[in-house]
Amino acid sequence: MPESRILAIVDSSVKLAGVELLSTAVIEHAATPVELGRQEITLGMRGPYGATKHVLAELHDRVPGAAIKRLRMQSDAALVGQVNTSLVLSVWSAALASDQGLPQRPAPR
Repeated sequence: MPESRILAIVDSSVKLAGVELLSTAVIEHAATPVELGRQEITLGMRGPYGATKHVLAELHDRVPGAAIKRLRMQSDAALVGQVNTSLVLSVWSAALASDQGLPQRPAPR
């Protein structure tokens, strides 16, 4: 899934939930013959706990191949009812095709 589409989903999810998006960063990891490619998307958010859980559920449902790599939620003592959230989301892509040097698996008989 293109980075722009993932970030659009993030943006719409936080806006609908009423969660503040504090930061975003994307790191691309290209596929190799032995490893799937992935994008690692780091998000910083602040908002009510329930709304933040809703954003996490939306990302899970709307971004195919997404997995939470790291999640940290911490209550903000200065802002009652607010949770600061740090999330690293890995979005996995397909491996390199067999026509790029991977051996073909024999067809079952």
